[in-house]
Amino acid sequence: MSDLNNLTSKIIEDAENTANDIIEESKKEEKRISQSFTEKGEAEKNKILKQAHIDAAAKAERAISNTKLKVRNDLLEAKQNLISKVFSTALDNLYKMSDIEYKEFMKNYILALDIQGDEEIFIENKRQNIISEDFIKELNSSLIKNNKKGELKLGSVNRNITGGFVLVKNGIEINCTYESLLEYYRDDLEGKIVETLFH
Repeated sequence: MSDLNNLTSKIIEDAENTANDIIEESKKEEKRISQSFTEKGEAEKNKILKQAHIDAAAKAERAISNTKLKVRNDLLEAKQNLISKVFSTALDNLYKMSDIEYKEFMKNYILALDIQGDEEIFIENKRQNIISEDFIKELNSSLIKNNKKGELKLGSVNRNITGGFVLVKNGIEINCTYESLLEYYRDDLEGKIVETLFH
């Protein structure tokens, strides 16, 4: 019986040792798997955090870029509004020229134009009474001195010109109204205005 007890004890002991080995091996495997998952989890967590950081940085960069663009557009709009106001004020000042200033403007501008000197002049309605035949004669004399025909004449038809004048010859017009002149010189003047106001 003792042999049977010894054999049983030995089997139980071997079974316990085998079980302990299996348990020990399982614990090691569990620890290894747990560590692997922890490392993978940490790596995944770091990857997610890194991506979140990249996404946040990209969002911040977009927000900054959008803000800069809005500020630039607002500044550009403000500059354009200011430039438009300068042109509007210039136009108002042209309309407010005295009769003497208007005559001087007309004379200087006509003398600077590349014309033959035998055109018809149509003037703004409110100045019809200040441009006399004597003024036209004086203007023609100045044209002759500049090697031009000196045969300008006042147009007899009312052209509803609100400011400035128009020269006409053979159906071809040289529009010297204030609006037209400001529009013609706008690009050049805008550059000078921007330089003066914003530098």
